[in-house]
Amino acid sequence: MEFEENADSAIDERYRKRFGETLHEEPGMLGPVGSEGEPVTLEPVEPGAEPVVLEPVKPRTKSTLSGVLLIVAGMLAIITWGYSAFILGFPLISVEPNTLIVFAIAGSVFAVFAVIAGIMASVGKNWKTCVVFSLLGILSIGFLVSSILCLIAFIGLLMAKKEFD
Repeated sequence: MEFEENADSAIDERYRKRFGETLHEEPGMLGPVGSEGEPVTLEPVEPGAEPVVLEPVKPRTKSTLSGVLLIVAGMLAIITWGYSAFILGFPLISVEPNTLIVFAIAGSVFAVFAVIAGIMASVGKNWKTCVVFSLLGILSIGFLVSSILCLIAFIGLLMAKKEFD
């Protein structure tokens, strides 16, 4: 028993030298500290005052997932149309350059609508606008994958109506 006490005291001594306190002392409670370093004094609540009630945080998994899908779909469509118009032409069919530029501009505009809808859905604002913009994002046709992602996000937005403000 004496050996264990000596070992404990040796460990405490090394810890105290290194960190300034021992392992077996109970730490004191720390109070709130203001920005200047002085302790904060809490004011007592008046008996007739309204209590502050915090609203519970709504889980927003469906709207956030739909928002991420819309952002990915919109960016994929913008990359597709930029690649098609400025580098090699549309990979699936041969189209005249002037027609391709018109399609690229239209597809990019629809892709921007998808990105805006994705940002709004991730934040959880204005459900109707998100639904309309995700439908417009379906027309962006980026490797055809972005249209499918916009459709999946549209279905997710329809299920996530309660998650919006």
